[in-house]
Amino acid sequence: MMASKPYTPPARIWRALELADLLDAAGIASTSAETMDSGEWSVLAEAAGARRASLETRALTISLLRRREAVRRQLQLVTMGSRP
Repeated sequence: MMASKPYTPPARIWRALELADLLDAAGIASTSAETMDSGEWSVLAEAAGARRASLETRALTISLLRRREAVRRQLQLVTMGSRP
């Protein structure tokens, strides 16, 4: 039986993606994001047009940043290995 409605990710995922996008665009690494205080997260959430970021959303945001950093490292290794 087909679902009547396609899967929609939870709002937390969308908020975390938006926060990760802003941190990434600002050049803020996951290690720096880990040390941000509640006030800094509030400013970031406001900039993203979101309500305050819960602890779970913060953790997901940092996880997304870590993944991006890992992918960039892998891509650098691949591109450096393919240079003459």
